[in-house]
Amino acid sequence: MKKISTLKVFVLSLIALPAISQTWSIQTSGTNSNLLALSFINSSEGWVGGAAGTILATNDGGATWAPQVSGLAGNIRGICFINSTTGWADGDLGKIIKTIDGGANWLPQVSGTANTLRGIQFVDANNGWAIGSAGTILNTIDGGTTWTAQTSGTVIPLLGVHFVNGSKGWASGSPTGIILATIDGGVTWTPQTTPNTNNLYSIHFADTNNGWATGWNGGNYSCTITDAAAGSQMVNITVTQPLSALATSTASTGVIVSNDGTASVFPLGGVSPYTYLWSNASIMQAINGLAALTYTVTVTDGNGCISIDTAIVAPAGNGINNLSSAQEVSIYPNPSTGVFNISVNRTSEVTIFNCLGSIVSHTVVTGTKQIEIKTPGIYMLQVLTDGKVMNKKLINE
Repeated sequence: MKKISTLKVFVLSLIALPAISQTWSIQTSGTNSNLLALSFINSSEGWVGGAAGTILATNDGGATWAPQVSGLAGNIRGICFINSTTGWADGDLGKIIKTIDGGANWLPQVSGTANTLRGIQFVDANNGWAIGSAGTILNTIDGGTTWTAQTSGTVIPLLGVHFVNGSKGWASGSPTGIILATIDGGVTWTPQTTPNTNNLYSIHFADTNNGWATGWNGGNYSCTITDAAAGSQMVNITVTQPLSALATSTASTGVIVSNDGTASVFPLGGVSPYTYLWSNASIMQAINGLAALTYTVTVTDGNGCISIDTAIVAPAGNGINNLSSAQEVSIYPNPSTGVFNISVNRTSEVTIFNCLGSIVSHTVVTGTKQIEIKTPGIYMLQVLTDGKVMNKKLINE
């Protein structure tokens, strides 16, 4: 399947650029797998990662590429090398792998999460960060022997990460175009204000002040095709956002997990119709009556694009990542005819998603606040308080 994308660039600062090459050429990778991540340490040595555990390496600037054995079945979404021997990669189901021999051998590391990881960066042999779905940020100070979760303050999927040193770094995400910044190695992360609300898939800084974030938002475009006889025809092209499942819980990647043994997945982007296949063989969008286990769901869109995500159903009474809805959050009336009252006993971040996974409301609530939803339908409310999450269904009649 051919993919067409447009690029939106958000420039955090303006710097003068020397003359650069304006010529690009196609290289032969030797694989049909989608390639999702790239890392070069110089003009000759580089690695790419992609679907189904694909890793390729080159030592001649890409003139030839050689496959490596990652040991992973899922997608590799982030890859980072700091020299010709030492590198890391991350991807689906919270997998992180490391090599110390240039990729001849890749060994697994314990990330401590089942969330999809979508980017990884190291500034030296010890200090690194991995980011991913549900606002996941992981940090290591020992080369990945141990990974520790950091508090991002959001459950928005994070898709890009870049650090210029061991203290100062940024992360970008989707679907709201979020950018987070840290000046203390990730101990604290602060949202930055930007004029962009579209998806931001990648972020890079040249130094502590000058950086760029890129992404896209899809849309309708027209193209005029002219042949050798000067005949022309205009065609319309619809560019859709890539398929991914909406990440809205700290306990799951792209999946909303309720407090009563249920899980639901909401596709974001792609083209309808969507089909679903859970690891318990269910083909429904929502599953219930679940034991305290980890569940995997594969979402396939109308173009055949696939996104794989996970849901962790915690044991009853486990309040580590979940709020007690009865004690800390109340929503009334529900069902409603358009206006919902949201009451919290602590300042909380409240997000409402529609059935397509799009955000229809995002606000901070202290005490009680009215939220209006104009279109009838079923919605998912998410409340984030002090790193804990509650998800609840809203019915707008």
